Amino acid sequence: MHLERLISLLEIIAVVGRPVSVSEVKAASGLPKPTCYRLVQNLLDQGLIHEPNKDGRYIIGERLIRIALLGKSDVDVRRVAAPLLKLGASNFNETVFLARFRDSKIEIIHVETPEDPARAFIHPGIGERPLHACSCSKAIAAFAEEHFLDVILKGPFQAFTENTKTTRQELLE
Repeated sequence: MHLERLISLLEIIAVVGRPVSVSEVKAASGLPKPTCYRLVQNLLDQGLIHEPNKDGRYIIGERLIRIALLGKSDVDVRRVAAPLLKLGASNFNETVFLARFRDSKIEIIHVETPEDPARAFIHPGIGERPLHACSCSKAIAAFAEEHFLDVILKGPFQAFTENTKTTRQELLE
């Protein structure tokens, strides 16, 4: 029953498509006001919803989005992302790629290169990358929660060049 109510609230918040107040959630769900407040607080505590403007209105949280995307196949993710990556490669005249974190590994799953034939570019290839030594894992880590950093910063770390950072302290700097 509790899980059903939480899922119902998540669906209400997701469908609205804008920040929604507890009063709106209450009206849409038919649940008592104290129950709505408690359930919203549960969802907020778990990072499944987020209060972007600190004004008592909520949207779907990054944690729920990450959970949902982890279940999607690479084909689904690439289908959605490819037009945006192509636009980025065209607008910036640079190689643009999409990486995802899965099974404690970073994997590049799609690459778009610039269309300009005179432009030199690097194609990083498709596949797994070391967590401590690739730009995409560093970009992911920059916005990660603390527990995710512990996964990335679990050694040992292989040196690929003389400049590869190989200690936890170096990686945190």
